[in-house]
Amino acid sequence: MRRLFFLIVALLLVVGNTGRTDRPILALGGTSLQAAPQQAAADATPLKIEKATPENAKLTMVPGKGPGGQQAWKIEFAPAKRARLYFSAGEKAWDWRAYGALAFDLTNPSDEEISFGIRIDDALTADDTHHSVTGHSTIGPRLSVSYSYPLGPTLPMENGMRGGPPFPGVEPIIYGSFKRVDESHVTAFQIFLDRLPAARTLILDNLRLLPPVSYEGIVDALGQYTRADWPGKIKDASDFARQRAEEENQIQAAPTLPERDEYGGWASGPQIQPTGFFTTVKRDGKWWLVTPSGHLFLSFGVDTIALTEGPTMVTGREKMFTWLPAADDPLSKHFADTTEVLYGPTKKGRTFNFYSANLERKYGPEWLPKYRSFALDRLRAWGFNTIANWSDPALYDLKRVPYTATVDLGGDYARVASGQDYWGKMHDPFDPKFAAAVDKNIRDTVQRYRDDPWCLGYFIDNEISWGAGDSDRGHYGLAYVTLAAGKDSPAKQAFVEQLKLHYDKVSQLNRAWGTTFSSWVALLNQPFKPEGALTPQMRQDFSSYVKKFAQQYFSVIRDTLRRYDPNHLYLGCRFAWRTA
Repeated sequence: MRRLFFLIVALLLVVGNTGRTDRPILALGGTSLQAAPQQAAADATPLKIEKATPENAKLTMVPGKGPGGQQAWKIEFAPAKRARLYFSAGEKAWDWRAYGALAFDLTNPSDEEISFGIRIDDALTADDTHHSVTGHSTIGPRLSVSYSYPLGPTLPMENGMRGGPPFPGVEPIIYGSFKRVDESHVTAFQIFLDRLPAARTLILDNLRLLPPVSYEGIVDALGQYTRADWPGKIKDASDFARQRAEEENQIQAAPTLPERDEYGGWASGPQIQPTGFFTTVKRDGKWWLVTPSGHLFLSFGVDTIALTEGPTMVTGREKMFTWLPAADDPLSKHFADTTEVLYGPTKKGRTFNFYSANLERKYGPEWLPKYRSFALDRLRAWGFNTIANWSDPALYDLKRVPYTATVDLGGDYARVASGQDYWGKMHDPFDPKFAAAVDKNIRDTVQRYRDDPWCLGYFIDNEISWGAGDSDRGHYGLAYVTLAAGKDSPAKQAFVEQLKLHYDKVSQLNRAWGTTFSSWVALLNQPFKPEGALTPQMRQDFSSYVKKFAQQYFSVIRDTLRRYDPNHLYLGCRFAWRTA
């Protein structure tokens, strides 16, 4: 399966050689960045930076290694919530519409790995959420690396991708924003380090703008990236037979873990009272999973063992593919239509599944059952013992490997934004319609699994929007947005009721918050948007509300699951990046 992964659509993200040359830009603090020797002087686009301002950092100019021998910036970052070097365009914003990426060289002279971020702004009022785009990467100890951050119409997301064709010798930064700044009005950019426990040093050199990249013909007939080579890349469809034979031999040669029960538990270890289902136990201060047979179990799983992640959008991106099957081609059955595209410019259209097409090439006409059986063989050979979330339910029915089931929540009920609404707004757990929807979603799903001992438990929901960031507005995003709602919001009603229990009178709330509400009804009816820093008491009240919000959400789901399936574990929702 590892080699097959090279064949699926995710390989659109693999780095390779675009055959393009760098295009330098800047004159920084009076220091000219010259064009590379092979480029004409006319290719350079000098840019005057009015300010390079360190914040919680010390800045020193040192000899650079870029073209022209210009100076570089040695940045000594101090321990802080955020330390940064901020470059301003000054009175006249930069126009970067003609370029494909901002690039720079970075050196880490220390023995520690360093995680860093880059942010580009298109307004003086920009922050981490508004009028900016951000990206993050990590540089290893004692390394010098060239990085690029995408810009303009060749942005990967503008082409329906998370990462696009890279520049030769330049490491792409996978950007954390699904939006674009106004490249005609770039006001600033910065290199920053967050939550530093100790001082760190980086050397920034050779800032430059790179030309746009082409997406034409980047995917071959097998769904692989065309502009790079790597061990295991399939050169021809006839390679599948050879690859399949090699993998079968490797799997047969893989040792079987000794002393395991039928579920993969530690058969010769401590015996726990069997329950007939997976459960948990605490021994010597440590929590363990326990198999239905009563043996301690460590779960090692692989998620998304399924074909559902294979389709790639073809509509609007036809130029990317060197081949797609004709209507009379047997592989045309792997075309489909979708109306559920989350990101990118095309929201619905035709897809092609290179993954399933390659499985048919590899296993023949009866490819589907052979693929499923072989996938489980691989798990055993690689030391995995769990089919993790979002996997093919047909694999569960084979009763060979324990699995986790999935319950998706949805319905007609209120929702609350948090400011970090990656998949969508957060459920409003105070809405009675939410409890009714949870009841239906869980009841309809668990009927299939409630009596199956091979089921470990349920993941319910995924990466929901609790909030993000270190600022109060990010950390307490649910509270901010709840207060901005009106009287019809169940969450707003619950928040106000919580405040009424804490404060006897609205006048006490006003003193604590620095507000002027005439009554509790006025607070409920009036959208309230706190400005500036929170008072200590407001921060405490916001924290209490977010905690109550979480308790309400999880208790509704837990109680409903116990009602319909008392046999299996509730495994949670998975948090997106960080908890609130």
